Amino acid sequence: SCVLRVEQKLGREKVAKILAGSEDSAVKDYRSLSTYGLLSSYPIKAVTAMIDHLIAEGYIAQEPGFRPSIYVTPKGQAFLKERPEIEIPGVNRPA
Repeated sequence: SCVLRVEQKLGREKVAKILAGSEDSAVKDYRSLSTYGLLSSYPIKAVTAMIDHLIAEGYIAQEPGFRPSIYVTPKGQAFLKERPEIEIPGVNRPA
């Protein structure tokens, strides 16, 4: 959802900073997003690892080249519509 909200124009590290609620000036323009800080209970490295897992599983893909942006794949679009449960290694389910 965050990837779509930033119009699929940012790289994985910047998206991770947004999701983690980073105070980094590089993401100050994104603090009004509903997804800003959504994963603030996780360190940025863990959020990046989650994004990497979603890339590996085909929910998100990365453009080729220097500073590649990430985008939601058709599989990711279907997930966002259907919201099935998926398991991401290292992420515990809420109690």
